[in-house]
Amino acid sequence: MRLSPAALLVTIAVAAACSGSRESVETVGAGCPVDAKPANMSFTLKDLKGDNIRLADYKGKIVFLNFWATWCVPCKAEIPVLIELQERYKADGLEIVGVVTLDDFANVAPFATEHKMNYTIVDGTTRQDVEEAYGPLPGIPSSFVIARNGSVCYEHVGVPRPKPDEKLQDAIRRTFEAEIKSLL
Repeated sequence: MRLSPAALLVTIAVAAACSGSRESVETVGAGCPVDAKPANMSFTLKDLKGDNIRLADYKGKIVFLNFWATWCVPCKAEIPVLIELQERYKADGLEIVGVVTLDDFANVAPFATEHKMNYTIVDGTTRQDVEEAYGPLPGIPSSFVIARNGSVCYEHVGVPRPKPDEKLQDAIRRTFEAEIKSLL
């Protein structure tokens, strides 16, 4: 899907305005909000090789579902951290799944190779139903941290805001790693 210049500017502005985390204060058990909604995992999407990836196959794992695009600057800031977290926590049951949206999927394979992306990337560019199941998405990146029991425990639109004197990637790492660890 190609965005007009005006739509692109609106998307970027909304993502910037909404950047940060939306989290419930009251949590239960392993860091998941008491009122956590169940994740819709009933989708099958194509990966970079053209293979079918069923989200339901990740049941019992911690899933970091990340909606992103190759042109998205905040998305690019997250990628090195997501690569690092996938390496560090895959053996503990973490699966990062990047759902490409608002992009041309043909751009993704060379981009993923260039950035050495080590996690599953699927084509959501023609799947409005997937975005609607987790949205509406007011901007990208939009991420959902899903517990082993299938509950959406954390949601992010944009990237986590750094604390004073903190680098952006450190803020992303601090936030996402703490959430993942709370669900291990």
